[in-house]
Amino acid sequence: MHPRALNRSWVRACLMPLLAGIALTTVCSVTAWAADEIAADGAGLCISTATPCVAVPVKWTRTDATPARGYSVTIELSPNLSLCGVQFASGSYLAPGNSPPPVFLVTPDGPNKWIVDEVTLGVPCGSTGNGTLFVANVTSATPTGNGTITITAATARDCNNAPIPANPGAAANIVIDQVAPAALALAATQKITGSLPAGSSTTDVTVSWTGPEPGATVAVYRKGFGGYPQYDENGGGVPTQPATPAAAITGGWTLTGLSTSPGDDRTATRDFYYYVVFTTDGCGNVSGPSALTAGALNYHLGDAHNGAANCTGDNLVNTSDVSFLGSHYGQNLALNDPLECLDIGPTTDFTVNARPTTDNRVNFEDLIVLAINFGQVSAPQAIGTPRLAMVAGNRLRLTSPELPGVGEIFAAALQFEGDGDVQGLSAQLDFDPAVLEFLGVEPGALLQAQAVPGIALSSGPGNVDVALLGRGGLSGAGELASARFRVRAAGTPRLGLRHAIARDGANQDVALDTASPVHVAAAPQRTALAPARPTPFESGTTLEYALARGGDVVLAIYEVSGRRIRTLARGAQEPGVYRIAWEGRDDAGRMVPAGMYYARLTTAEGRFARTLVKLR
Repeated sequence: MHPRALNRSWVRACLMPLLAGIALTTVCSVTAWAADEIAADGAGLCISTATPCVAVPVKWTRTDATPARGYSVTIELSPNLSLCGVQFASGSYLAPGNSPPPVFLVTPDGPNKWIVDEVTLGVPCGSTGNGTLFVANVTSATPTGNGTITITAATARDCNNAPIPANPGAAANIVIDQVAPAALALAATQKITGSLPAGSSTTDVTVSWTGPEPGATVAVYRKGFGGYPQYDENGGGVPTQPATPAAAITGGWTLTGLSTSPGDDRTATRDFYYYVVFTTDGCGNVSGPSALTAGALNYHLGDAHNGAANCTGDNLVNTSDVSFLGSHYGQNLALNDPLECLDIGPTTDFTVNARPTTDNRVNFEDLIVLAINFGQVSAPQAIGTPRLAMVAGNRLRLTSPELPGVGEIFAAALQFEGDGDVQGLSAQLDFDPAVLEFLGVEPGALLQAQAVPGIALSSGPGNVDVALLGRGGLSGAGELASARFRVRAAGTPRLGLRHAIARDGANQDVALDTASPVHVAAAPQRTALAPARPTPFESGTTLEYALARGGDVVLAIYEVSGRRIRTLARGAQEPGVYRIAWEGRDDAGRMVPAGMYYARLTTAEGRFARTLVKLR
């Protein structure tokens, strides 16, 4: 029998006789039952952009243990709610698995009001305990607010058509929130120092944001530029901002495990990473994407050697990286060259935290980036403070002695004055290659006197690159570096300073005066011959001598037997400091054998000698 038929039968068989004063049968007896309630349950439910149609269960919470055959429930929605989807569906409380199944019917009963009837057919009859009678699917056209679902009437019958406890419970509140949360502001920066895994070649990236609203969660996604380490040349690019979390996944973005701000994100693959975040509020509404963060490196530029293997980092920039760079300085690199990890500069904004744009050559742009990072990452050293008195402005000038004879070697000096803001500089010398042969560069006394160690390298003929290894600035006045030349032929050497650039500790250009004279120290107080540098030596050494007053000078190399084998300098010279290189050859250009030799300087003030040892 249909539940509404049950209700009508009960009215005819029980209520009307009662009103007429007729004695009732036991089937129609009225029972005073406990408040067993039928009510909608809106706990934790939201009508949102994520779930615009919400299934609201209508539950029967029972204390009575009598098996139930059927029920009739009147349900009413507030005006800001409406039905959606399948509207109503049985909750399978009555005799689940019965064949035939229970009959489930819904009848409109006024504006936003319906009667829901369900009855079990056949046997077995009766369901006990608590359960969901049916589900109402509701939605709303309003963006925010609260809706109510009220059970206004409820009856139930047992298997003998006797009434059993069923009372309308409290109205259910349904949260309406169909407004997406605002997109968050997101920032990502490389973690320069702090605890990192031993032997790791990548760092963490610290990602931070403000908010979100209480009860909301975040999903942070990561994607790299791609193409490490030559990036653009390998087809990398700034990733496209995904519109939704699903679009992020299909677009190759990786969901990180970050959930609180700030958080450290770690990945083993070196790249230049971008981040985006989506917010999901307590109702499941998902925000639009945040703006992409500026890209962040997850490795240190210059970290290209771990002391054992090329192009394998260890989160340190130290002497093994300098040695690796120096041994390949000046090389041109092909695309995907085995040494491409050395090509780290210039970066997009020249800082050490930006993405390398690379120029396929190991040169000053790479040296200056490595030099700035030297000793400053993972466990940073203090910034060096100048040992020497600073000079206002930064000036550079090339000085050289008179051209010696054909086959002779001499050094041209880069004289520098600095005020402490130059991290490194690159100078290109001009010379006639038909007259002079460029041999290399050496650090000068000024570079060696700085608060942090310095290095002088050459990437090609006439190039002199100088950098301080670690944060600091060149200060003082004197010889920064020297360029060694051999005289190929008689003629005009055309030796001069073609151009030079200087960079500070942020790898930004610093004004460098190459036109004004550089202060040259006063004449030495006494005449002397300094020890050869280096000695012992293999391929060459440099002799330095000071003249307190001008006059005729002879500098020559002798065997221990006293036989002169090479004259390095002869003639009148002005007071000053001179440097002359000797590559271990005699006057005929033949390489002399390994052994002990001595240099003798003859001047108007006397003779001076130094011992030299040639290894091979």
